[in-house]
Amino acid sequence: MEDLQAVWDSALLADGPAGRHWTHRSVAEFLTAQACQPLPLPSVRALLTDPQNPGRVLPQLAGVAAALATLHPDVGDWLIAADPQVAMQADLQALPESQRARLAAAVLARLGSAPMTSARSGYAGLAHCGLSGQLAPLLAQGQPVSCRQEALLIIEATGLRDLDGPLMALIEELTHDQDPEIFDDDTRLAQWAAR
Repeated sequence: MEDLQAVWDSALLADGPAGRHWTHRSVAEFLTAQACQPLPLPSVRALLTDPQNPGRVLPQLAGVAAALATLHPDVGDWLIAADPQVAMQADLQALPESQRARLAAAVLARLGSAPMTSARSGYAGLAHCGLSGQLAPLLAQGQPVSCRQEALLIIEATGLRDLDGPLMALIEELTHDQDPEIFDDDTRLAQWAAR
């Protein structure tokens, strides 16, 4: 009871018009995820998604879904397939390497159609042993600049060194025969690669 009173009196809770409430939403989200952990996947999906669009997590519950992905492997697998942007909010280092590899594949597959710029803060968590193989095709000539740039951001965030050779080739390709007076997408990408 003393512990409960200590939490009640701590900065974790604040007074509001409806009584005491959590000051940090992430605490409430984690506790909710912990309470949902024993539930079977169909029940979790029903709780976290809109009945009209069962493939997408409700934005208000994204934090709960992300926390639950680290606690419940089946939820992690479902979230990676259904909504990788929400999965990127999970504690990726706590996920098994196989799930991080599937998440990286899902993120990279969506780069061409809808880059997930809000997920960039989680790029470091995508590190796994096969990441360089997943990223290498995105550095190839002919890929959209936005895809190549996101690949460079992932390389930078993960500290990946396996692609130094292809990065040098990319810089050479982008700067070869380039008019120094022109500052276009290729020039910007070469600058990104050289960082």
